[in-house]
Amino acid sequence: MIATLPIILVCAFQGVDIALHVATGQFEVIRLASNIIAVFGAMAVHVASKRALSAVLVSGAGYILFNAVFLAQNGLTNPSTGNLRLPLFAFVFITLFLYFWSWRRTQFADKLQR
Repeated sequence: MIATLPIILVCAFQGVDIALHVATGQFEVIRLASNIIAVFGAMAVHVASKRALSAVLVSGAGYILFNAVFLAQNGLTNPSTGNLRLPLFAFVFITLFLYFWSWRRTQFADKLQR
């Protein structure tokens, strides 16, 4: 249970990302898929604490892959504004940080149970 906070934050963060894309009319299926991977990965860390590192690595890699494909298809800048996709990079960085945090907290919880 000690790793619950970062998992809740990953899920909330991905929900905000989806809501922002829907609200601004920038909904993309590949980004939705990356959000879903992030949420399922966070839940997998919580459910399978003994294999938390595997869950973090697989879902983190999938999350990065889907976002990289999105960038390859759509570019590093937003065509509507001409600006660099800084929110995307921020969401990816924060999500990966939360994944690492949840994994570390899971490891800490496992040590306490021994």
